[in-house]
Amino acid sequence: TVSLIACESVTDPNPEPDAITFELSEASPNQIGSINDVSIAVSSNFTNTTGSNINLKWERINDNLPTDWTVAIEDNIQLWVTSTTKNDFSLLENESFDFKAHFIPNGTVGSGSCELIIYDPLDSARTVQSVTFSATAN
Repeated sequence: TVSLIACESVTDPNPEPDAITFELSEASPNQIGSINDVSIAVSSNFTNTTGSNINLKWERINDNLPTDWTVAIEDNIQLWVTSTTKNDFSLLENESFDFKAHFIPNGTVGSGSCELIIYDPLDSARTVQSVTFSATAN
């Protein structure tokens, strides 16, 4: 006897699109500066690896700073004032730039850190990446 089984291929009518991809390098090691420095800059390279233009968002989620210190973020648009904690930005296909955290010690000795998350606001669950910047002022 021969048995025949009929199989039918079913395609999801609403497949989930692939998540966008980007690369965020670890921040440069703890930068050491002087309490007299206007700012101590720490960088992390960011690259759009999608092959198309992308729209993203960054957010400062965790600052651990000595009293009197502030931190300002520089993206591919500008150096933002210290009160700016999030921003939308766009990257062209294969564009790369250095995210920077500018620690402003205001004459105070100490060490501080700042954590950023970067993600696609339309798909944060699958695209969020984080980077922590740190600096010391002597």
